[in-house]
Amino acid sequence: MTANPKVPVTQPSAAPEKTRERLRSYGFLLGAIFLHVVLFLLVATWIIFAPPAEPPDAIFAPVAIKPPPPPPPQPPANSGGGSQNPTEPQIQVTPPSNPVSIVHSIAPSNFNVETTKVNVPTLPDSFTEASGNSLGQNGSDGSGLGAGNPFGSGASDQVAFTGIFYDLKQSPDHVSTKMTADKEQALLKEFFAHGWSEAEFKRNYLSSRKPLFTNEFMIPFQYSTAGPAAFGLQKVSQPGFWAIVYHVTIKPTRTGDFCLAGFGDDFLVVRVNGTIVLDSGWFPPITDFVRDKTYPHGPWLNDRENRDSTTYGNANVGDKFHIDAGQDLTMDVLISDAYPAGGIGRIGYFLFLLEADKEYTTKDSQGNYVLPLLQLHPDPNVKREGEYPPFTCNPGDALIGAQ
Repeated sequence: MTANPKVPVTQPSAAPEKTRERLRSYGFLLGAIFLHVVLFLLVATWIIFAPPAEPPDAIFAPVAIKPPPPPPPQPPANSGGGSQNPTEPQIQVTPPSNPVSIVHSIAPSNFNVETTKVNVPTLPDSFTEASGNSLGQNGSDGSGLGAGNPFGSGASDQVAFTGIFYDLKQSPDHVSTKMTADKEQALLKEFFAHGWSEAEFKRNYLSSRKPLFTNEFMIPFQYSTAGPAAFGLQKVSQPGFWAIVYHVTIKPTRTGDFCLAGFGDDFLVVRVNGTIVLDSGWFPPITDFVRDKTYPHGPWLNDRENRDSTTYGNANVGDKFHIDAGQDLTMDVLISDAYPAGGIGRIGYFLFLLEADKEYTTKDSQGNYVLPLLQLHPDPNVKREGEYPPFTCNPGDALIGAQ
C-alpha cells in the first residue's frame, strides 16, 4: 500500500493580525487627537467669548454747597421807640453759626443722572418734638415775651388747628425739585385750584411725620429756619420754599358775620367752609382775592428793623363770612416761605378775627391798630419772643368758649 504523500500544512499569515493591531493603535491615537482638539476649541471659545466683567457700582462723590452767607447785621435800635415791656431784656436775633447745607451727590462724568439727589441724614423714627404751649403771663396788649413754639405744640387736649410741614425743595426721597419763586407760586395756585388736597403734597414733597397743634396764629418775624425746626426737621430741611397747611373743624359758640385780617411773609391764605376769604402776603395775591381794606401795622415797639409800614406787615382785611353757633365750621390756613433772602430769609404770620362791618380804632402808643387775635379757645397768656404786631386776647373773642 502506497502511503499518501504528505500535504504541506499552510500556516495562517501574521500580516492581517499586524494590520489590525496597527489600525487599533491608530484609532486610539486619532481618538486622543480628536479629544484634544475638542478641548482646545472649548477653551478657546470660552476665552474669546467670555462675558465682560461687571463694572463697579457708580460711586457718588458728595460735594457740599457753600453755606449761605449770613444776613446783614441788624440795624441799631430805634432811639425814639422802646420796648413794649421796658423791663424786659432786648433779645438779639442771631443767625445760626453753621447753617445746615444741602449736600448734592454727583455721579462720575460717564454716568447719566437725570435728577439731583439731595444727600441728607436718614430721618429718625422720632423727631425732636416741638413742644410747649404759650407760657407765662402778659398784658392784654400781647406785649410780654416768653417760651413756646408759635407754630404749635406736639400734642393738644382740645380742638386745635392741625398742621403738617412740606419741604417744597425736595421729594420724599430727598431728590431736589429745583424750586424757584415762580415755580412755587404756580404750585400754590394749582394747590388751591385742586381744592386744597394735600395728597399731591404728600406724594411729591418731603413732609413732617407728625403734626403740630395750635390755638392761634401769632408767629413773630424771625429767620426762615424756624419753620423746619418747629417740626424737628432742621437737619434735613434748609430755609425757604416750604409750606405748612393747617386744618380744623369746630362747632363755634358765636353767631354772626365775621372776617379775618392778617399778613404773612411770604404767603398767607385762608379759606372758611371751602371758600377762600383771605390772601395776604408779601407777594401779590396768588388767588382771586382782592385786597381792598387794610389796617396799617408797624413799625412796632418791638420792631428792630423799623420797617416801612406802608409796604410791610399791614393787616389786610378778608371777605365776610357767616357763623352759626353749634354748626360745623371748617377753616384751612396755608402759610409759606419763598426764596430765603440772604440765605436765611425772614418769615412772620398773624391772623385776627374781626366782626364784619365794625371799625376798629384802638391803637397803641406807636399808632398801630390793636386787633383781636384769632383764637379757637380763649387764652390770654400768649407769649412770643421776637417781633409781632399788638393784639388783644379777650375771652369773648374766641370762636369756642372755654372747655
